[in-house]
Amino acid sequence: MAFNGGGNPTTLGPTLVALSIPAALAVVFVTVRSSMRGDLNVNRVVRGDIRHGVSGKFDGIHFALDAAFGAASMLGVAWIASVAI
Repeated sequence: MAFNGGGNPTTLGPTLVALSIPAALAVVFVTVRSSMRGDLNVNRVVRGDIRHGVSGKFDGIHFALDAAFGAASMLGVAWIASVAI
């Protein structure tokens, strides 16, 4: 709404989309990595079997932090690329 949005709430849409794309990519990357390491069985989790789908060595805090830092780093790289171009 700052930057000449004129109070129009539709100006927030492109910003939310631009910020959600790196977050979604980071979550997909971390999920695939956890699945390949054997920490997460995606098939069981999707079917609702959370207890057997997640191994004992899976740590939700590290999963969330890896996704958050991955999204932030992708935004940083995109910003650097936009400045360089």
